[in-house]
Order: sequence, then C-alpha cells, then structure tokens
Amino acid sequence: MKVLLIYPCEMAVYRGTRFEFKQTQECLPPLNVAMLAGALREAGHEVRAIDLQIEPGEEDAVIGRVLAAWRPQMVGISFKTPLFDRARELAAMVRRLAPDVLLVGGGVHATYYPRECLESADFDAIVIGEGERTIVRLADGVPPAQIATVATKRDGEIIVPDSITNIGRGCLPGGVRDLDELPYPDWSVLDLDRYPSVSRLFYQASPVGFLETSRGCRAGCVFCCKGVFGSVWRYKSPMRVVDEMQRMLALGFREIEIVDDAFTTDLDRAVAVCEEILRRKLEFPWCCRNGLRVNDVDREFFQIARRAGLHLVAFGLETGNRELLAEMHKGATLEQGRRAARWARQAGLTVMGYFLMGLPGETEQTLQETIDYACSLEIDYVKYNLAVPMPGTRLHEMWKDRMKVTDWAQYNFHVPPRELYEHPNLDWDTLEAYLCKGYRRFYLRGGYLLRQAVRLLRQHRVLVSAKTAWQMWRSG
Repeated sequence: MKVLLIYPCEMAVYRGTRFEFKQTQECLPPLNVAMLAGALREAGHEVRAIDLQIEPGEEDAVIGRVLAAWRPQMVGISFKTPLFDRARELAAMVRRLAPDVLLVGGGVHATYYPRECLESADFDAIVIGEGERTIVRLADGVPPAQIATVATKRDGEIIVPDSITNIGRGCLPGGVRDLDELPYPDWSVLDLDRYPSVSRLFYQASPVGFLETSRGCRAGCVFCCKGVFGSVWRYKSPMRVVDEMQRMLALGFREIEIVDDAFTTDLDRAVAVCEEILRRKLEFPWCCRNGLRVNDVDREFFQIARRAGLHLVAFGLETGNRELLAEMHKGATLEQGRRAARWARQAGLTVMGYFLMGLPGETEQTLQETIDYACSLEIDYVKYNLAVPMPGTRLHEMWKDRMKVTDWAQYNFHVPPRELYEHPNLDWDTLEAYLCKGYRRFYLRGGYLLRQAVRLLRQHRVLVSAKTAWQMWRSG
C-alpha cells in the first residue's frame, strides 16, 4: 500500500510567545514520522512524508501535488493537543482532494479523544497509543474495526475499543515490550538537507537528529500524561542504541538529542551506552534537553557521559517548595535537584532547569521560593512555565471544573493560560508577574552574568546567548 505521512507545523505553537525566536526553538526532522516510515517500509509498503515545518506558506499546495501525482491509499496525520485544529483542517483538505483515501489520525491528543476526533474531523480511523504495529496492520488491509487499538466509524456509528480505558496504565495493547524489536527509523522519507541550521545556544553541530532509547516513565507527576507510552519503562539495549547512533551519523546527522522521558531509569544501562560510544571511538556531541530525573543520576554517570560526548543536560526541577514537590508526586527532593545540577556542572556540562509555576497549592510565598531555589542552583539556563492542565493528566482531572474553554489551541505551555482556566489560589496577573520576575531575577544577576560571559567566551557563543537573554527579558 502507498502511505503518505503528514506532520503539521509545530512552530505554530510558539507564535506570539517569548520562545518564538530561533534561539530557543528549532525545526528538526520529526522522529515519529521516521519511526512509522521504518515500520511500514520493513513490512513492504511504500511511504512518503510531508513535514509542514519546512513548507512555510505552501502546505496546501505541497499536499495537493503529492496526492494528485502519487495517489496514496492511506494518509496518516499525527498531532498534539494545541495542533488539533490544524490537523482537522488538513484532514478536511485531504478528504476533499482524495475522497477515497483511508484517513488516519494519531498522537497523544487522538489517543485521549478518539471519539471527538472522529466526530469533528474527517478521519476514518484513530490510532490509540503507540503506532508502529497498528499502522502496519492498517496498511496490510486489516479492517480498522478488527484492530484493538483503533477507533473507527462503521455504518455511521463511532466504535471506540476497550483499550481506551487502559490509557496511562502500564503498557497499552499496541505497545512494544522489547524495543530492540522495533525497525530502525527511516530518515530517508525526510529531506534532511532542507532543515535549517540549528542555534548554537543549545547545540554544538548541525544537523541534529532525535533519538529514542526508551519509552514510558515510572513516575506519577500530576502534570504529565502517559497516554501513548504508559508507565511501564521499556528500553533499547546499549548495543541497539549505539547502532542507531552510528546509523544516524552515517546519514549526515552531526549531533544527537536523546528525547526519552527517563533515559537514566536504569543507570547501569545509561553508563553502558556511554561505554559503547567510547569503545567504538565515536566522536560526536549529544544532549538531553528533554530532561533527566534528578533522583536517577550520579556523579560517575555525568563524568563518563561527558567523555562520551554529552555536552548539555536539562532537569525537571519544577518548584522550590518541598511540600508542593511531594504533592505533585515527582518522586524527587530539592536536595537531589541541587546535587544533580552540581554533579553535571562539575563534569563540565551546560545545565538547564525547568520549573512550573501555578501548581496546586501555589502561593506567592511558594512562587518566591521557586525563584530563590532556581537562582541558588549551579545551572546555566532556566525555563519557567505556567502550569497547564493538559488532557490525560491528573492535573486536568483535578481542575476539570475550573476549565473555561474547550479551545485546544489554548493548551499551550508557551502562552499564559489565563483564558483556559481559573487557578484556585492566585489570579493571573500575580502568576504572570512572578513568571517575569523569575526570568529577570535569574538572568540579570551580576555574578551569573560574569560567569556566563567567561564560559561563553571560551565556547565562542557570547553573541547568541546575549541576544536570547535580551529577547526573553524584553518579552517578560
């Protein structure tokens, strides 16, 4: 079967936010498209992909040309919650241009709201959970109603499988237990030469490619959803991970970003990955911007990871208040965060810290504690977000009676969610004021500026860092 995969333009999420400028967000080849393409190709199907991130202003024309010239039998569109409206527009366009195509939706939003996606958009089927095996069965011609991880329409009736009741509990029926069994991502469906060079603020080389070494997360944070990968942590072996790295380098990637939710859950495995990189004498930079858990690292890991090429790491630190940290079920402590940041800095890594403001029980005092905590840590960059109760999270369930709109575009960590919900403790003017205060306090400290100037002079990154800090300060 001919299968066309479409990836909506994710950059739309950043428009009008302090993270709109290039230094803080990048246009990188989508890993999920490459993963699905790899599974389909291995099963003998023909695959093409359109990444709308690199088709500015010409999305509809590009899709129309491919549909007319190639005539696929199935079209898949993967999307996140704030991009649902755009995905619905794309589905309508595909239906208009190719009425007989099997139109499939997938991703975290589709997983949680399959019925709504089928009711309000032109999708024929919605994939629930992980998609590699499911999309192959659909391409093989298996009727959607016969697949346990697919919601579909039949004779005007919407059929949602029982598997949706297990979302977030363990590993979904479509989940792969042994990730070494997964086909390698097929990056050939994406034109890697068309992706713009990345900023040197967070990366050392370009092009950058995403790498997944594990799925799932055992933690129970109230602000995180587990709808696609579940709470069972599954992993690729160190040999498979480094094989994949080597393949990416051979394709022309010059830096790799590990995007796992919990790369160091098994610290011995993470160390073994580093040892295998060193054994093969591979020399390339890599980073963990998605974040490591502060209670799953030690000094020795950072030391060997640095020798293996790791140059930047981020931590989800969330808050500076002990009680809030415990109540969000983070499974970590403030001291573990302080220690992890210190170990990473001592190993010579660039260190980022992620924080959430507006958590349940938040007060002006706890907000100030978060700012003080961030400024006391040995980290180079900080990113504050206001809490957004995303679909599928326990936070969304806790605050469902406080939601004011059902506009999915409002579910966006990069814009203040004052139109989305009422916070139980604080007004939005106060929350946004502390968000701005957090940025200004962190980045305008005299000692911080001096240390960063010395470090960035050595790395030849003074101009890009200064530009980013200035833009974030102004937007705050």
